This record gives sequence, structure tokens and C-alpha cells, in this order.
Amino acid sequence: MAELLPPEILTEIFKFLPLSDLRDVACVCRSWNEACTDPLLLQDVTLRLTVSRDQSTQRALERFKVTSVQFDGFTDSDISTVVKLREATCDFGTVVQTLSLRSNGVTTSHLVPLLKCFPGLKSLDLSSSNGLFYTGTLLKSDLTVCKKLLANLEELNLSCNRHLSDAILDRFFEVAPRISKLSLASCALVDSTVSGWGNGDRGSVLTCDSVLTNITSRSHYITSIDLSYTKVTHKVVSSLVKIKGLKLRDLKLKACVNITDDTLLSISRYQPTLETVNVAHCFTLTTISISTIVEKLNNLERLDLCRLTPKTVAKNFKLTKLKKLDISESSASMPHNIASFDGTILTGCCSCLVELNLDFCTWVTEEFLLKIVDSFPALRVLTLQSCLQLKNSCMPSILTKLPHLDTLDIGWCTKITDQGLLMDTEPILLGPEMNVPGSDQCSCFVGKTDDDVQLDPITLSFRRVEQCPVTVTWPGFKSLPKLRSLHLNALSITDFGLGHTIRSNNCIKHLDLSLCAKLTDISMLVVGRYCACLETLYLNRCRKVTDVGTVYVIEHCPRISRLSLSGLGKITDRSIEAMMKHSGYLRFLDVSCCLGISLAAIELLQSRIVCLDVIQANFVGDT
Repeated sequence: MAELLPPEILTEIFKFLPLSDLRDVACVCRSWNEACTDPLLLQDVTLRLTVSRDQSTQRALERFKVTSVQFDGFTDSDISTVVKLREATCDFGTVVQTLSLRSNGVTTSHLVPLLKCFPGLKSLDLSSSNGLFYTGTLLKSDLTVCKKLLANLEELNLSCNRHLSDAILDRFFEVAPRISKLSLASCALVDSTVSGWGNGDRGSVLTCDSVLTNITSRSHYITSIDLSYTKVTHKVVSSLVKIKGLKLRDLKLKACVNITDDTLLSISRYQPTLETVNVAHCFTLTTISISTIVEKLNNLERLDLCRLTPKTVAKNFKLTKLKKLDISESSASMPHNIASFDGTILTGCCSCLVELNLDFCTWVTEEFLLKIVDSFPALRVLTLQSCLQLKNSCMPSILTKLPHLDTLDIGWCTKITDQGLLMDTEPILLGPEMNVPGSDQCSCFVGKTDDDVQLDPITLSFRRVEQCPVTVTWPGFKSLPKLRSLHLNALSITDFGLGHTIRSNNCIKHLDLSLCAKLTDISMLVVGRYCACLETLYLNRCRKVTDVGTVYVIEHCPRISRLSLSGLGKITDRSIEAMMKHSGYLRFLDVSCCLGISLAAIELLQSRIVCLDVIQANFVGDT
């Protein structure tokens, strides 16, 4: 029936799929393949280049309309290869708008030749590229050329560059007059009023005065500033927000420990148009300043208050337009009277909230969470990691009242068990083997395995579970059809609970089962059977998992790009061999402390999978 649909209809349907899904859809039939190659579907593609992928790079450039390019691990010689590729491919770079050189070894002499390959850039990321700034001559001899190349640049990321200086920043503002988003996070900003820096060399240090001067010259364009992890003071930030004509929408001051309550008062007074404010880890702030922001910044949509007090949290929920709120780790400054905080102030406030982070908030109770669920039915991301007071009784509300939930993190909520995942009102009695109930009350949670699966004892046990009569059903995660990311790390769950959870929702793409000590290969067989779209899997310290489980997951989940198997002492080179055959898109692998894996197998794997960028193999078998 699908083959009878016109190509225009298929294209309209396929435009909602990510590029990784389009790759598989194109293999279904000829008509679908033709629909997937429509130019409308192959635009706005991000191309991630690694040193060893010249041929695949050229094919991608010929097929896709690449608008974003990210370089990984490139040096000057590799950049020269890219420049030659630009000469061979005339269309290469003409539509690219975003260029990332984050953490690359490129030096000053090769940056301008590379920029010539991308004449229409709107976003440039040079973060953690210290080699470009070490000499202090960046852009010095190519100002005229760079003025043409960066005339339309709007976003500039210079964060984490310890050699960034006043002179270099001045040149960037000279060649890119339309910068609207600027990031100087983790840069060594120096207050020029401090003794010893007043007459400093502008070519060797980055001063706050230079930053203020350049922002003042472009005040009508700049809308976003990131000064996180810098030593900016109240005086500097106050001078910044008072700049005439400056109308900020985003301001990030994470871990700026020198700012005070007066700083936030100035921000709320002079920048009423702010939509995003990040003051996480600013330990000197109190409830007074946060309340002022809440009252005066009516357009605020995202607020990060990590490590602030729960009493402050209650007031911040009055923001009617807030969409994202981070109050994680707020227990670090928990007041003594928090027990009296029941969350009643939440009712009817901020109903449009879609993302809430309560990680490490040990003061969160079941009553508080129930009011959260009732007040914010549109939540898509809910993180509750290490909320130690939560129990099984809170899970039914989460699973039934948040139908739009996309990400759920209940890791380290150690009181949640199988009973909570299955929304069962009675404790689940487990049988003596395989952590599953006896056959008199077991519900089938796995499907038929392939005939070519090796009939070892684990698989035979897996098939015996299939034969258990279906006498009990659990709604579980069926009410969360949009769930794509699930974190269950360190929970006391068994194969039985996880099996029903996975079967209830087989569209999960990111799964964290680290430190779930009771899980065995049975769980891996269920994950492999029902999570064909899986892209990320963490199994750290699941010590009962062996090669049987890992190989099955690897064979049946070919899209996995991040796989963490740290501490699995029972897996061997057999799992590595399976990755060579089936994990062509693997980019991150952690097999640390896997004593059964040899270093030779790791090196062979790295040579076979060209996109594998990160391998953590500390303390493997023969090291």
C-alpha cells in the first residue's frame, strides 16, 4: 500500500524523520529510495569531518546540501587536504553557514585559507583552539580578506581560549560587524582596574574594558553574551547591562562567583527583554535577587538556578512564560524549615513549563512531585536523579499524567523497583531463577528469537520465559508513547521489570542501565529485540551481563553510536568482533576494566570503524 503513495506525499511524510532514519527508509523499496533523495530532505545537513574520511566526505558533499561543518582532530596538514577538496568540488562550502573548529590543532597560518572555503559563514566556533591564539597575530595580516569572508558572521564562540587577547578580540569585531551572539566562557578575563594590569600589554591579555568597549560598538546587534566561568565582578556586569542600545535576550553567568545580589538587580532593571538567564553555581546569590528577576523579567523562558535554595525555587515558579527550569543540586544550601514546604504555590503557575531538572534535590518528596505533575502536564523532560525520597507510589502519576514526556531520568532513586516501573499495587514475587516471576503469574515480555541464535543456556532460559502463560498485564510505560530517553541507573530492578518496561515502549533511543546489578543477559535479549532504534546504551558495572547479551544487542541495534560497557568482567573479544561487523556508526566506546578484552582487539576495532572517535580502554585484559 505504501508503494502506491505519490512521491510528493512520501516526501512530506519523510521530512519529519532525522537523517539516520532516512538512511534506513531509503532501503525499503525503489519508490521510497527516490522519495528520500528529494532535495527538500537533503538540506540543512551537518557534516562531521574526521581525519580519515576523505572519500566519504566527498560523497556527502555531492549528495547533501551541507549547511554546517564540524572538524574533529584536524591539524594544519589535514586542513590543507580540505582546501584541495574545495578546489576539486566547486559547490563545496558555498551554502555552509556554520563552521566548528572546536578543540582542533589548527594554527594561525591555516585559518584564513580554510575560511576562504566557506564564504557565507554565519556561525564560527573556535572554542578550545589555543593554537590559533598563541602567537597573538590571528587575522593581523588578513584584515581586508577577512572583512569580506566574515561580513555576515552573527555567532562567534571564543570560549576556553587562554591566549585570547584584547588585540585579537578587536580584530574580530572589526572584520565581523554584525556579531549578535558572543561567547567568552572560561576565558582569562582580567579586570584592568586591578593593580598591575592597568598598563598591561593588549596583545597578551583579555581585559574587561576591551570586552565592554567592543560590545558598546556593536550594542544594536548583540543579543546574547556568555561570560560563564570567568572572574567578572559586579562592576563589570553592571556596566555591561547599562550599555546604551543593548537589548539582551540571553545572558549566561554560570559559576561567576564574584557577582552579587546587586548584580541581578541591575540586570533585571536594565535588561527587561531577557529570555534566558543562567546564574547556576553563583553561591553568593540569595532569594531577594532571584525574586526580583522573577518579578521584572516577564519574558523569561529559561532559568538555571543550580545549587540555589528550595525556598527560592518556590517563588520562581510564578514565571508564567518559563519553559525550562534547572534547580538541580539545590540541597547544598537547604534551609532548616524545608519540611514545611509542600509545593502548594505551584498550582496554576507556569503551566507551559516543558523541561524541569531536579537532580540531586534530596528534599523533593512524593507530595511535592505529585504537585509538579499536576501543575505541568506539558513536561517533555523530567530529571529526578538522586531524589532519594521518591518511592514506587509516585510512578503512576508520572506515567499517566505526563503523556508528552520525551526524557525521564530516575537514576539513583534507589527506592523505586519493578513495582514502580510496572505500576503494580502489590509487591512482585520473583521466582528462584532469572529474576522473573514464577510461571503461575508471569506475563510474557519477550518475543520469538531468531532461529540462528546460539542455543546456549542463557538463550534456552530466554525461550522458557516465552512459554510462561499471560495471566497478568501491567500498563507501565505504554502511556508514554513519545518517550525516547530513559535513565534507570542504580535502580534495584530485575529482568522482569525491565522486560515489561522495554516492551511497553519500543521507541527508546537512549537507555542507561548502569549499576543495575540484578540485570542479566535476559534483559539484553529484550533490549535487542524491542529497541532496534537504540543509539545510546550504558551498561556500566552490570556484572551479570556476558557476551551473549552484549553480542545480541550489538547485532540487533545497528544504530548504536555510544556504547559504555565499563566494568563488565564477563565480556571478551567476541563482543568486539560483533562491533566490527554490525556497529558501523559507533563513535564512543568505553570498555574500561573489562579484563576479558585484549588491547589488540581494541586497536583492530579502531582501524575498522573510521568514525570511532573516542575509546576508553583503561585496565583491559592485557594492560
